[in-house]
Amino acid sequence: SNFKTGIMKKFFIIAIVSVVSAISCTKQNSGSEYTLIGKWLWLKSVGGITGNEMILPQEGESRILNFFQDSTYTLTRTGTNPINYTSRYSLVSVIDLSTNRQASAVVLYDEALRPLLPLIIDGGDDNLLKLKENCADCYTQFYTATK
Repeated sequence: SNFKTGIMKKFFIIAIVSVVSAISCTKQNSGSEYTLIGKWLWLKSVGGITGNEMILPQEGESRILNFFQDSTYTLTRTGTNPINYTSRYSLVSVIDLSTNRQASAVVLYDEALRPLLPLIIDGGDDNLLKLKENCADCYTQFYTATK
């Protein structure tokens, strides 16, 4: 009888943990847009063949993404190849090729409204945004919140 009670307690704990985990995952995915909304300054990109290559802004170079709730964004880049435009974005669900799991991603559209490759919203918080390219030797772009 104690043996059955012990098994039932373990089963109950596992069931509770599973439900809490499922709820937590759902909340993170549904909040993707809210972490995106705002003005983000590019810090660096990390990845490449070794996974450790780092691209940093050159002196006088900056890149700012500003996401708005109406599904538009502006991209401003200063430096050697300056650009400044407003276009659209959409939130989608994709299979992350590095984990083979479903992930939230953002698709940015260029000035001619052509979709670019999805960028996986890879964690982050109110002050840090990580956008990961979805391919083998690709980069994760790190942005910090700015005003």
